[in-house]
Amino acid sequence: MKNSLLIRLLIVSTIILIAVSASAQDISYINSINWSFTSDIKVRDNIAYCLMGSGLQIMDITDIENPEEMSRLFIANNQSSIKLEDNYAIIYGSGVGNGIIHFVDITDPLVPVLLTSFPINAAVRNIFIEGDKLYLTAGRDGFYIIDISDAANPEILCAYDTGGITSSIAVVDTFAFVAGYYLSGDSKPFSTYSVNNPQSPHLLGYIEHDIGSNSQLIIDGDYAYLANGSGGLVIIDISRPQNPEIVTRLENETYPLRMAKEDDYLFLSHHYDLLQVYDVSTPADPQQVSSFEYQYDIRNFDIEGDNLYNSGYYDGISVLDISDPGDIEFLTEYDIPDATLAAFLIEDYLYIGEKNLGFRIHTLDEPSAPEQTGIYDLPLHGLTHFLTDQNLYLMYQDQLYIIDISDPSSPGTCDTINLDRSYLNICVKEPYIYLMELQQGIFVYERIGRDSLEFIRSFTNEDYTFHALIDGNLGYFSQSFMLHIYDITDPADSTVLGSMTPYYGAGQLYLNEGYIYTQCMDGSLSSEFTIIDVNDSENPMEVNRIEAPSDVTDIEFKDQYAYMGIYGEGIYIYDISDPAEPQYVCHHDTPGYVRGLALYGDYIYVADLTSLVILKLTPTGIEEIASIPNVFMLSENYPNPFNAKTIISYDLPANSEVKVDIYDMLGRKVQTMLEGFQLAGKHSVTWNADNFASGMYFYKLTAGKSELTNKMLLVK
Repeated sequence: MKNSLLIRLLIVSTIILIAVSASAQDISYINSINWSFTSDIKVRDNIAYCLMGSGLQIMDITDIENPEEMSRLFIANNQSSIKLEDNYAIIYGSGVGNGIIHFVDITDPLVPVLLTSFPINAAVRNIFIEGDKLYLTAGRDGFYIIDISDAANPEILCAYDTGGITSSIAVVDTFAFVAGYYLSGDSKPFSTYSVNNPQSPHLLGYIEHDIGSNSQLIIDGDYAYLANGSGGLVIIDISRPQNPEIVTRLENETYPLRMAKEDDYLFLSHHYDLLQVYDVSTPADPQQVSSFEYQYDIRNFDIEGDNLYNSGYYDGISVLDISDPGDIEFLTEYDIPDATLAAFLIEDYLYIGEKNLGFRIHTLDEPSAPEQTGIYDLPLHGLTHFLTDQNLYLMYQDQLYIIDISDPSSPGTCDTINLDRSYLNICVKEPYIYLMELQQGIFVYERIGRDSLEFIRSFTNEDYTFHALIDGNLGYFSQSFMLHIYDITDPADSTVLGSMTPYYGAGQLYLNEGYIYTQCMDGSLSSEFTIIDVNDSENPMEVNRIEAPSDVTDIEFKDQYAYMGIYGEGIYIYDISDPAEPQYVCHHDTPGYVRGLALYGDYIYVADLTSLVILKLTPTGIEEIASIPNVFMLSENYPNPFNAKTIISYDLPANSEVKVDIYDMLGRKVQTMLEGFQLAGKHSVTWNADNFASGMYFYKLTAGKSELTNKMLLVK
C-alpha cells in the first residue's frame, strides 16, 4: 500500500516538473463593419451624430441627399441615447442593471475621442445638463447629481431616493423637475425639488394623481410637457414649483413615447409609426395641426432648422420637412445594414449574413479590414445554414436553397427545393441530407437532381430531436435529450453504436477532436455544456461540464481553444487542451448579442446583431512558468458587480478536497457551489444567481485546511 502511494506521488511530482510554459492570451478590438441599429440621433450645424449599435457614427449632412461619413467611434457597451452639450457627446441609457455614461469629445468631429466611461450602479433612463452638473434619473434609485466640470473625471455629488421609479428630469435655475414612471409605493408621477445645494436636494411639491407612465419631460417657460405612453400628453403649470398643477391632458387623443418642442409646436411620436404635431401656444387648449404616418419606426428624433431627423432603429434615418408644421413632407432616408446574424468562412472569403439583405461577401486580403466584393441576395431572417466543400445549404421553414460555392468570390445560381414540411435543422454529407423535425425525428434524403430529393429513411423518436452532426461514417444525433451515435456507412441501414444521457441533456452539438460539446435541457439556447468523450463510439463518456455566464449561441474551435459566443456577454475563450479540465482564458464584450463566429488566423469575426466586430487573440507577454500554481489563491469574481451570473476562479497548488460556498450579508450560507476532490491547477465555477435578490454576497473557498473569502455584488 505504501509503495502504491509513493508511486502516485512520484507521478504527480513528475507532471508538475514537466509542465510546459505557455503565453497568456488576451483579446483586443480591431475593427467593425456594417454598423446597424440607429437608436438615437442629434444634429448640429449640418453634422449628424448617430448612435448606432456599435457606437457613435458622425456624418456630414450638408448635402442632405448624399450624407458623407466623417468618423466612427466604437463603444463596446451598447447604449440607447445621446445628448450634445458644448463640445461633448454624452452617450447613455440602460433599462436595467448597471448603467454607463460615455463622455466623448467631439471638438473635431473627424476625430471623436472617448474621454471616460463612467459606471452608474443603476438603470440610467434620462439625463439633463445644467452648467457643470449632470442630472440623471435612475429608475428605482431616484436621481443622481454629478459634477462634470472635468468631463474626464465625473464625480457623484448626490444620489437621491425619490421612493419611486423615475424616468425623466429637467432643471431650471435651482429647481429640478422629475417625471415618474408609474405609481408604486411612495412614487409620484411628477415632482419638483430644490437643488440649490446639489449635495442635499429636497422635495418642494408634487402631483398625487396617477397619470400613467411618463417617458419624457420637456420644460419650456412656466410649463412642463409630459410624454405619457399610457395616459396621454400631460401639460403642467410649474410657475409655482411648490404647487404644480395639471392644466390639460389629452388622454383620448395621443399617447406619445417621444417628443420635441420647436417654438409653439410640440412634435409627438404616437406609438412607433405616427408623428403628431400640436399647437401649444395656449397650453390649456392644445390643438392638433397635423399628423404624419411613417413607413418606418419612430424611435428618437431631433429637430434642426426646418428638418426633423428620425432614428428608425432597424430602418436607418429618415428626414422630414417641417417648415410648415401643418403640412409635413417626407424628404429623404439613409439606409443602413440590417441586423448582422451570421459570419462564416469559405476559403479566404468572409460571408456576413444580414437580416433581409442576404450575404455580403468580403475578401480577407487585409484581415483587419475585410473588403466587400459582392452581395448574394437571399432573405436571411430565420435561415439555418450548412457548408460543404462545394455547396452552401440554406433552409427556411419548408424551403431548401443550395448554392454552388466552388468559387466563393462569386457564388453560382441558387437551386430551390420545396420540402414536405418545415424543419428545425440541417446536416449534410453529400449526396445525403439529414433534416431534423422537432417532434418527428431525423429524415434522410438523397439529392438526385438539382431540385429534387429522394426519401431514404427516418430516425424517429418519441420525444424531441434537436441536432445532428456527421463525421466520416459516424452520425451524432441528439434525440429525447440523449446522445446517440450511429454507424451511417449505409444511410439506409444505419445501426446504433452507443448512447448516453448527458447531465444537462443533449441538444445543440459541437464536435472537436473526439469530444462532443452539447448544451441545453430543452433544445433552446443554454449556458450549460456537457463535454463527452466519443473516441470510443460504443461507450461515450461524460468527462466534465462548463457553465458559461449566459446562453451560448455558437462555438468555434482552433488549436487548443474553444471560442464561445455568449448572448449579451461577447466572446469567452476556454483552453480545452485537456477537455476533462477546461480552463477559462479570457473574454471580450461586444455591443450586441452574438449570433455567429468565424476564425481566421488570430482574428475573430463576430456577428453580434449590431455589426460585424473584428477581434484579435494576442499574447499578453506574460509567461506562465508552469501549469500548476504555486500558491493557493481565490481571484475576484468576474464580472463584479454582476447580473445573474458570475465566474469564480481559484488556484490549487496541490490536489485537495474542495468546497465553494455562497453566503449572504448576514453570514447565512445560501448555496454550496462545489464540493469534492480536485486536482492541482486552475479552476473556476459559475454562480447563477437568478433566484437571489440584489445585494452583497460572500464566496468562500475551502481547500483542505485552507480558507479564502471574497465579496461580490449582485445587481438586478
